[in-house]
Amino acid sequence: MQNQTQYLKKFATTVRLQTNSDYAAQARVLAVPDMLPNSKYRSSDELRLFREVLKAAFGEKTLLLNACRGRFKPELCATVLLNLWPKRYRPKVVMYGDMFQQTPGLQGKIERVIMKVADRAIMRYVVITAAESDVFPQVWGIDKTKMRVCPYFLEQKRHDKGTMTLPKGQHIFAGGNSFRNFEPLIEAARQLPEYEFVLCTSRLKDRTDLPCNVKAGLVSHEQYVKLISTAAAVVIPLKTGMHRVAGLQTCFDAMWAKKPTIVTEALGVREYIDHRKTGMIVDGSPQSYAAAIRWVLDPGNQEAVAHMCEQAHAILRDQYTLDNHIDHLLAVIDEVIEQS
Repeated sequence: MQNQTQYLKKFATTVRLQTNSDYAAQARVLAVPDMLPNSKYRSSDELRLFREVLKAAFGEKTLLLNACRGRFKPELCATVLLNLWPKRYRPKVVMYGDMFQQTPGLQGKIERVIMKVADRAIMRYVVITAAESDVFPQVWGIDKTKMRVCPYFLEQKRHDKGTMTLPKGQHIFAGGNSFRNFEPLIEAARQLPEYEFVLCTSRLKDRTDLPCNVKAGLVSHEQYVKLISTAAAVVIPLKTGMHRVAGLQTCFDAMWAKKPTIVTEALGVREYIDHRKTGMIVDGSPQSYAAAIRWVLDPGNQEAVAHMCEQAHAILRDQYTLDNHIDHLLAVIDEVIEQS
């Protein structure tokens, strides 16, 4: 009975969004291992994920796969192998999530060849910003008509433990590892000795030259969200010149907690942040961080800052929901099924 039920589903997937009832009704979610970006990937987990995707490909007509999971991207590697199958037996693949930043040099050229091979089996690429849908095809030589955009969503479960009721602290928070550049923010901290900076990242491990007002190190997920919820302001110090989006979950966590949110100008940022209306966008220099922090913490600006934070929270509540994200994603799946 279980096998009969699973093939009544529209597609199989490694993307676990089944808290949405519409998604759960249409998706057969594969038993894949937990592989969190902030944990050490295990080769055994990557191999297991690779096998699960190939196993599902034997019995499914449509697969929704995660583009960026793992060190060796096992789902993309499985898609490469699908090109060895006769086309009439090959499932249609939708690749979803954060797309790839090309590595410089010879490795980048090899990556481009791998992408070109995998692309033959991929019907659609689902990204979270229109900027990505423009840049990704140029970088990897992909047909732009395959690109689709599903607006990002707030992971509400991250805030289900009452973090919104915690008292406001005095620290400036910044965190994350992926595509972050903390050096200009550290220099800004030197210009602002009156403020404490809490940087939750492994990128500054073993640093002994940090200013005395800067604390750095990894924390648990619960502590990470708590530090955002008690911060005086939150900074997302992104690398610039990237070909993919980064830092949006931390950005949304801060906006949901009604914190002044300061983000580096990077790919896709202006699609989610309206400067001085829902957050602050800076150029990533030490001076720009320092000026933005001074402005949001200036007592004379508190009415404007409070209005900005309320606007940011309301937009997340009304627009960037899981239900809206799922509606867009299932529409892409339906498009692929109808086309095939």
